[in-house]
Amino acid sequence: MLYLQKDREANARRYLQTLEENKMSITLTATPSLNVLKDRWALSKWKKKYIAELSGYVHIYGKAQGKRTVIVRRYGSRILDVDNFTGGLKSMIDSLKYHKLIIDDRAEFMELQASQEKTVRGKSYTVIEIL
Repeated sequence: MLYLQKDREANARRYLQTLEENKMSITLTATPSLNVLKDRWALSKWKKKYIAELSGYVHIYGKAQGKRTVIVRRYGSRILDVDNFTGGLKSMIDSLKYHKLIIDDRAEFMELQASQEKTVRGKSYTVIEIL
């Protein structure tokens, strides 16, 4: 029960910080490479995973209105090829669209900025900022 209370307090602090900065910052599981997503079942699995992870942020940030800039920073134990990295973002971007955090993934509704950095093994995650 104490853990839930701390989690609620952390979410409240994150919400207030987000209101002050007028941007969204979301931390998710590290995005997979495109090689992992070649199978359509794998793509569906990752999309469902991101939909579940993003569901807690929808009530905080609300629906998108107009063009948004999505900044994705992937921290992983190895740096992926550019094509594998950007292709691996598909399931995450589809999940943002599903939750209406972006209107659509077409260029007139979203600008994507993606980068990746190397971290120690076992500390892989992705940070998404939506402006």
